[in-house]
Amino acid sequence: NYITNPFKSFVDFFIKLTDDTIFGYGLQREIADMLFDEESWADCILIYCHLENKQAWDLFFYQRYAFSLQKNKSFESAIEIYNKAELIDNNDVWSKRQKAFCFLQLEDIPSAIECYKSILLHDENNIAVLIKLAGCYSKIEMYDEEKKILYKVDFLTENNYSIRKKLGWALLMLGEKDNALKYYNVLYDDNQLNDEDDYLYGGLVFLANKDFVKALDLFTKYLKVTGENHLSSALFNSYYYEIRQYISRDEYTLSINQLFMNI
Repeated sequence: NYITNPFKSFVDFFIKLTDDTIFGYGLQREIADMLFDEESWADCILIYCHLENKQAWDLFFYQRYAFSLQKNKSFESAIEIYNKAELIDNNDVWSKRQKAFCFLQLEDIPSAIECYKSILLHDENNIAVLIKLAGCYSKIEMYDEEKKILYKVDFLTENNYSIRKKLGWALLMLGEKDNALKYYNVLYDDNQLNDEDDYLYGGLVFLANKDFVKALDLFTKYLKVTGENHLSSALFNSYYYEIRQYISRDEYTLSINQLFMNI
């Protein structure tokens, strides 16, 4: 085994050592960083954990240690280490974004929101962070907050069709079906509805506005893409909840039945 992979054999031996006099902290750190670069997350975690309380470390140490934990799906532990990174540099945007990701994996949306908002305090027009924050608000159905952010992103970017799709849906959820229709009419006419989510949510927007022709067109495309014809009647009925404020159950059912008669 040593002959075929001498570095791995050395690492296995090294990790078992507890005597810091043989290998100093600096060398141990170098080995941990090498393992990090090799994406050997479990191995570098062992060394970073051993080193953590031995002395004061730089920002890069905590970033790498936390990211290793994150890649190892130890999200709570990663958050603790990202917090230590922020004690060194409270404006460390990278660590804040990674910490937000960890909170999202733990389904702690409010904490992720706070991470993104703290970044925006120093960089209010950070498009990537604004989009992430809008997504968080969408997850917890705070559509009014999502709408405000998406309007801003739409203003700051040019012809951002993906944002206009999200904005149109948020408007629909807020009861602004006419404004939602304006966005989706443009998306439809510009041939910007091109995947299964576009077909589904676009179809629902048009159906809510009783534009049955465009709704059936998009739903038909959805079925062709997903290949779920034998299951989709029940699937489509489950989406009535999303637009129940705009269309009666009878109208919705009639439209879906017509769809399945045409495919």
